Amino acid sequence: MVPHLSQLTKVEGNNRNTTNTDEIPDFNTSRSKREAMMARLAEIDVEEREKVLVSAAAVKTSWAQIISLARTKVLGIPSKAKQRIPDLDTSAMTCLEDIVRESLEDLASSDLEAA
Repeated sequence: MVPHLSQLTKVEGNNRNTTNTDEIPDFNTSRSKREAMMARLAEIDVEEREKVLVSAAAVKTSWAQIISLARTKVLGIPSKAKQRIPDLDTSAMTCLEDIVRESLEDLASSDLEAA
């Protein structure tokens, strides 16, 4: 089954078990809805094949990898600074490490939905 079908269909109330003919749409209405859904599914399939549309899981995985790499690079700033500026003493290194960790913690705790 196509995963996008759940986004396209809508069940209003509990009309599945009803026997009242007033609530059952006529054949042409049902067929036109079905055709519209099938056309949309075909569009989604084409967009996926053309890589215009990607799955949310793939995006989530990619972003997790990007953020992990960025975190690793940022955590490496103090050691790179020490390599480039050999005169940095232990207190300066500790200060740099604290700043980096504080910045990462701020990013991790910030409300990105509101941004």
